[in-house]
Amino acid sequence: MDDGNRAPIPRLRVCVIGAGVSGIVAAKTFHEEGHEVTVFERSDQLGGVWNPRRAYAGLTTQTPGDQYAFSDFPTPADHPDWPSARHVQAYLRAYAERFGVAPLICYRSTVVRARPRGAGAPSWSVTVDAPTGRSTREFDFLLVCNGIFSAPHVPDLPGTRRFTTAGGTVLHTSDCGSAELFRGRRVVVVGFGKSAMDIAATAAPRAREVHLVVRRAVWTVPRFFGGLVHIRHVCTSRLWESLMPSRSPGPARLEAGRRRLLALLWRAVELLLSCQFRLRASGLRPAHRFGDQVASGFQVAPAALFRLVRAGRIQVHRAGAEGFTAEGAVLSDGRVLAADVVVLGTGYRQELPFLDPALAARIVDPEGRYRLYRCLVSPEVPGLGFVGYNSSLFTPTTSELGARWLAAHATGRIALPSPPEMHRAIDAELLTGKAVRPLSGRFSGTHVVPYTYSYLDGLQKDLRKTRNPRGMNAVRRYLKPFSPHDYALDTIRRGPTHGKP
Repeated sequence: MDDGNRAPIPRLRVCVIGAGVSGIVAAKTFHEEGHEVTVFERSDQLGGVWNPRRAYAGLTTQTPGDQYAFSDFPTPADHPDWPSARHVQAYLRAYAERFGVAPLICYRSTVVRARPRGAGAPSWSVTVDAPTGRSTREFDFLLVCNGIFSAPHVPDLPGTRRFTTAGGTVLHTSDCGSAELFRGRRVVVVGFGKSAMDIAATAAPRAREVHLVVRRAVWTVPRFFGGLVHIRHVCTSRLWESLMPSRSPGPARLEAGRRRLLALLWRAVELLLSCQFRLRASGLRPAHRFGDQVASGFQVAPAALFRLVRAGRIQVHRAGAEGFTAEGAVLSDGRVLAADVVVLGTGYRQELPFLDPALAARIVDPEGRYRLYRCLVSPEVPGLGFVGYNSSLFTPTTSELGARWLAAHATGRIALPSPPEMHRAIDAELLTGKAVRPLSGRFSGTHVVPYTYSYLDGLQKDLRKTRNPRGMNAVRRYLKPFSPHDYALDTIRRGPTHGKP
């Protein structure tokens, strides 16, 4: 798809919305190519979900720190294996300073409207509210990097006002910046996603009591399988991806045999997880099979969570939260849990509030699915790119490769298929996602799990960067854990480098 044109690259005026992981790497990528880049960040600090004003107490990465990194900037050797929000934000700040992104960021600047201007060459009129007032500027290319965790979803549960008037506190997980919120208090945590598990494990040593309300349990994985084998050696290689449901099934008999073998493997994994976490004793064994969830993704369990459940420091309730009384939270089975603090681990909404609704409707279908080719561009709206909507366990890398792809596309070095062809590719991807990721929910089209390697290979092919790093044979490439440094621009010349042994 790269046409190989060596003509001078036009200098574009580029607007980046958001200074989280994806916004920083997008700004760096376009800035290095000589474009005029402006980053608008609504907060007073960079970092996105890792910003101290948004990061909840106990937040860490799900993947080891050396894998949650950019290709050309290894994590510091003194960072822990599972970096906290403080570590990640410091890393992102150092990255922004090292590559000249820091001076490009306009803080406390909220994009309130972005409109395409006329026909011909793509051009955007962007209106921003900043400390100096409201202003409008024009750009040639717009990069949406506001993240898929930017708008907390807080359900309107009946009785909320009655509970808070009586002295109770209701918080979304993103509002729980200090563990001191829980000290000596009765805490109810709703949900079983990563943030809910983290909050429950953080609150338990400090709170008077902690209740974890779980409507549907899901399979979680440990940092060390069997207490011995690091997750990087199990779930982050091309071998692991090859075990996922096939998107291009082979002969029927071979595929049937493959499914039977995988069913046995996943049953063995279920047995291991059930024994290691003692899931039946804790009341947290999922009703569905691990094989039905594996392609939809999973959470890495906090190290202490199940131990705290078994010790009675966290009490599990298999129900939903239906509302509040003055005393506490009302569960779907009719019980009332007395509480001082209720934390809602109810996830996030994905929104494009700065786009006209008619324009947004050309990008997001009625079911809430983003129709993006390569998870990066809309077939309907030129001059617009999305970075970070191709999220994975290795979001810094998928965002970085996505930003490189968009920089090549914005300057004509990648020729896109026709809009009908892109729509057919999007339809095929959404259908595949629905088939192999039945538990992903409505936003499964905005991440590339579980086919991260296949996705990155596709971007590399478009960019004509398909050779293996020097000295890496096919077997090692297949078995080795993921490393972002394999995707460095100079990998072909000097091979990968690593920030940790």
